[in-house]
Amino acid sequence: MKNAEGDYARYDDQMDYWQLWVRDAETGRVIAGPLNGHTNTVETLDISPDGGILASGSGDGTVSLWDTTTWQSKVALECGD
Repeated sequence: MKNAEGDYARYDDQMDYWQLWVRDAETGRVIAGPLNGHTNTVETLDISPDGGILASGSGDGTVSLWDTTTWQSKVALECGD
C-alpha cells in the first residue's frame, strides 16, 4: 500500500508476533517500523484516498489506524472476532 510520498507498508511474519514495516517503494529501504500493535496475523491493509491514513486489520480482532506522515498509531479499535 502506498502513501502520498510513495512509501509502502507490508506485513512480516518473521517474528513471534506480526509487525508492519514501511519501506521506500523504489529502494526497499525501511523508513519506519516496526509498527507494533497487533498480536495476531495482519489480514488486511488499506489506505485512505488521500494517502494520509493506513488501516490494518488483524486476526486478533483489532483494526489500527496509522498516520502515514508520522507512522504513529492514531487509534486501535477492538472489533471482536
